[in-house]
Amino acid sequence: SGGGLVAESDEELAVHLIRILKDDNFRETLRRNIAKFVTEKVSWRVVAGKYVEVYKKYAWRPSRYSRYFG
Repeated sequence: SGGGLVAESDEELAVHLIRILKDDNFRETLRRNIAKFVTEKVSWRVVAGKYVEVYKKYAWRPSRYSRYFG
């Protein structure tokens, strides 16, 4: 997504944090990418829509149970 950084050591984490603090353009790009990722992938609206899709696909089948419940 371009909105995250990975640090495999304390030193790498420090380098990333310093860059975020010092580089306004990098920080703004990181912020925009994170906001885009959250809006498109993990917002409540998106997650709820995915739950509805799964429910419709696997759980909601009225004809499947009609023989048992009339």
